[in-house]
Amino acid sequence: MITANRADSLQKLSNATSKQLWTAVNTTTNSNSRDVSSRLLRKPDIVNAHFARIAFKDGYDYRELDCFRRNDESHVYDLEMLANVEVEGMLRHIKSTASGCDSIPAWLLRSFSYELADVVTYILNLSFSTGKVPTFWLNALVTPVPKFSKPTGFSDFRPISVTPDLSRLAEKIIVRRWL
Repeated sequence: MITANRADSLQKLSNATSKQLWTAVNTTTNSNSRDVSSRLLRKPDIVNAHFARIAFKDGYDYRELDCFRRNDESHVYDLEMLANVEVEGMLRHIKSTASGCDSIPAWLLRSFSYELADVVTYILNLSFSTGKVPTFWLNALVTPVPKFSKPTGFSDFRPISVTPDLSRLAEKIIVRRWL
């Protein structure tokens, strides 16, 4: 029904002027909300500051972010060493998602899983044994997506964060083994 309705309305525009055509296009694409969105998002530093302000809580120490091991003797969370075969299988079945800050596409990890398994296993085992997360894995690409059709302020946007695939792989391993 929607397709038929749009086809009918577009056929009526076959003899329209360019102004009438652009009016029809703006009506269907709702360009007014896009204009507001683009004006709000023209300054990425302001958007970044807004999302950073709402994402952090009081007493949060970002310097502890790269360490997930406790120092006291009563809480030792050592993981078993990963095997190349296990990591290769996980790389081979990695889902196609947007690549993070490292710009390593999922298809590359999947296609060359056998060749990359040794290196990725070494990095993951080193990370787990030292309790340190590679700093680069802590970065994310944040895309503001409007919550409403006509956003008026930064609070009308939802931040969508995309982290690197290897970071997500490490998280998956920790969840499977610890939880």
